Amino acid sequence: MTYSSLLYATEGRIARITLNRPDRLNAIDDVMPGEIRCAVEEANADDAVHVIVLQGAGRAFCSGYDLQLYAEGDSPGIQEIPWDPMRDYRLMKRSTHDFSHSGGRTSPRSARCTAAPSRAAATSRSAPTSS
Repeated sequence: MTYSSLLYATEGRIARITLNRPDRLNAIDDVMPGEIRCAVEEANADDAVHVIVLQGAGRAFCSGYDLQLYAEGDSPGIQEIPWDPMRDYRLMKRSTHDFSHSGGRTSPRSARCTAAPSRAAATSRSAPTSS
């Protein structure tokens, strides 16, 4: 699977998930929670993987939610007046659900992740390693 906000690579028994938005200190955007869930599911589906390492590219692991993204209106979380609390609830529930289901538990939303690539394809993607 191709990810836009992270990198996924395997090496032996280790799967590395790298948050890959170093220009924003790996701040969480709208797609990152779902991509983390999908990457964890990809690692869990690989019998050769025994350990998942979560790391951040660049100088920070993760600075939290990307408040600049949300403040500039480039997000579905921005609403016109009058504010719709149910729209806000659905957005936050989706994000919370992705984070809480990244531990390998199955859920109806798991179907949104495409089938995990073959082992050869997964190992061909690289993630930067820490020194």
